[in-house]
Amino acid sequence: MKDSKDLRLIDRYLQGDEFAFNDLYRTHHVLFKRVAYEVLNNSNDVNDVIHESMYKMSKYVQNFRRQCSFHHWASNIVRNTGLNLIKKRESELRRSPEYHYQAVTVVPYTNPLMFLLYKEMSEAVFKFYEQHLTHREREVVFFKDNLGYNNHETAELLDSTYSNITSSYYNAMKKVQKYLPELGYLERKVYHLRFIV
Repeated sequence: MKDSKDLRLIDRYLQGDEFAFNDLYRTHHVLFKRVAYEVLNNSNDVNDVIHESMYKMSKYVQNFRRQCSFHHWASNIVRNTGLNLIKKRESELRRSPEYHYQAVTVVPYTNPLMFLLYKEMSEAVFKFYEQHLTHREREVVFFKDNLGYNNHETAELLDSTYSNITSSYYNAMKKVQKYLPELGYLERKVYHLRFIV
């Protein structure tokens, strides 16, 4: 059984056998890479996330509760490490002056009115998110609308429940309808301006 082999390797590592942890990595590295890639959705940061995750596993393996499988415990560490990286990047992006113009970069610059409207939309959404949505609501909207995860996937990634994710997203969308009516107006203006050369 893989679980019993994992437990033996953990015991060896805790007794001072450094090579035992390398064996654990070799046993599960394919799973770790798949989990990291699913969270990050790109291959550039996967190895960094796995290295940091392995460091955390080696540091906290003495706290591993043996009621669950090692690969489940370790996969959660990889997943949370990847999510933390996403949150860190998102935070850095929000602090950068380019953040407000992110939506504009994908818009052709042939029409200066569209450029200005996309800039206005981006600033309105950013200000609204910061002022009216809770941290959890911003997370849920980010994972569902930006990354394309469904409620079940978002719940698993954020270590939450389906009902909590559904409720958070519903509350966020209610706030959008209540506090951001001008966004719909701006979107309609952008739609019509697309046909102006």
